[in-house]
Amino acid sequence: MVLHQSQEFFPENGMMAYERKARTFYEFFREQSLRSEFYSDQVVLHAEHNSDADCGKHIDQLTADLKRHCSNWPAQSCPILVSLDEVHGLYTPRKNEDKQTVHTLYSRFKSVLSELVL
Repeated sequence: MVLHQSQEFFPENGMMAYERKARTFYEFFREQSLRSEFYSDQVVLHAEHNSDADCGKHIDQLTADLKRHCSNWPAQSCPILVSLDEVHGLYTPRKNEDKQTVHTLYSRFKSVLSELVL
């Protein structure tokens, strides 16, 4: 579904700076109503009626499309795409394990992922 959203954001005939592309996605997903609509109306509905057999192909196509129409694609791009299902479990404090901390499993997960950033 991100592939389709990308195609809406960035027309085939134009070039755009990497920072502007990243900012476009950031602003879109920052807005709660747009994010909710994207996930509930697009991602969930699509998943209910389609298999994930072409997911890898779509990620490759998304990357190729973004690169082809980017005026300054970075030499090193993000080698990892993280997709989480049932993420609400990471926000819910565990009864015994999390009594002495204000950190959720999600905040700990983000800390670990931040260590991967060079």
